[in-house]
Amino acid sequence: MQQGDRAAASELLSYCRPQFARMSRQLLRRESSPVSGPTELIHETWLRKHLAWMDAPLVQNRDQFFAWFHNGMFQVLVDQARKRLSQKRTAPSAAWLSPTDPQLTYHLEIALRALESRKPDAAQAFRLNTIAGYTLEETATEMRCNVSQVRRLLTQAQQFLQRQL
Repeated sequence: MQQGDRAAASELLSYCRPQFARMSRQLLRRESSPVSGPTELIHETWLRKHLAWMDAPLVQNRDQFFAWFHNGMFQVLVDQARKRLSQKRTAPSAAWLSPTDPQLTYHLEIALRALESRKPDAAQAFRLNTIAGYTLEETATEMRCNVSQVRRLLTQAQQFLQRQL
């Protein structure tokens, strides 16, 4: 395998698939909200491990190989969990906006004008970040404030606009 024999890799995957399936189902049972199923987990791990074989430790026996692969599946699940958590920590998104709906665009403009009269900084942050597409850092620079203030203003704007719409 370390020399890169593709036929051997394919044969190994076919041979080990039942054991990989058992291991993946066992790991997924512990997950509160799994992102993928057993097959996806096996394939993602296989791709990662296949690309990393040159750097892999020399496997002495079957048990070491399955332990190495099990560790890889666990790492895939950890990466998925980290991604889910990071999505919760990101700045408020405007996924609830539909730019193709002209009625919503009209009502959004009216709501933005109401926001500007009450909280002009929040309206400016929303226009720069969400409508103009500025990053948080660019918005902060443009508004001459720090990123945490921009996040706070975006949250206020989003909450206000959702109530209005």
